[in-house]
Amino acid sequence: MKSVYIITTNNRLAGYWKQLLEKIYSVKIYKDVDNVKEDLDNDSYVILHDDCEKDELMALIDMLHEHCPKRHVLVLRSQPNMNEGETFLSHEIGGFGNAHMSDPILLQALEVITTGNVWLYPELMKHIIGKINHINVNKENPELFDGLSDREKEVATLVATGETNAMIAEDLKISPNTVKLHMASIFEKLGIKSRVALALQVSHKQA
Repeated sequence: MKSVYIITTNNRLAGYWKQLLEKIYSVKIYKDVDNVKEDLDNDSYVILHDDCEKDELMALIDMLHEHCPKRHVLVLRSQPNMNEGETFLSHEIGGFGNAHMSDPILLQALEVITTGNVWLYPELMKHIIGKINHINVNKENPELFDGLSDREKEVATLVATGETNAMIAEDLKISPNTVKLHMASIFEKLGIKSRVALALQVSHKQA
């Protein structure tokens, strides 16, 4: 059973999250990062809930990354905003969202992170995708998709600009199953594990 360590000073949220998650994960609650550090290892995942200033929270994230792998930290804020989310993602967290998200969404976020992917709340994902919309990736960044076939480059470009598998299938006149096969190959060749990671990679190249 995977371990999830909840770090928060909000006793109500701590108890609620523990009750929700302990059917799936081994769950422990801590008041601050200093107390959890000695218990962290490569199989640990952390829910970090703190409404401190951005720079202070970034320092807490960095402290956690000294004791557990990057992408293993889910940062939750009572009032998340997109600019903060982008900053925290640059620190290679596993996810960013609202502390008051619904139960199914929180469970989904942890499932995504514990399988090696990156999870974002929908508004932030749309914001990041919006920043790279209408970019001709192949012309402006010919090295970005090195190693992909021509068809895979087409698929990757459409994914990076926010299109769903169904939209890509329609645009390229191929089946949705063929799109899925291309996606699996793209992820393997680029060493990424999710559409979010692909979007972030393209966004970083455009910065």
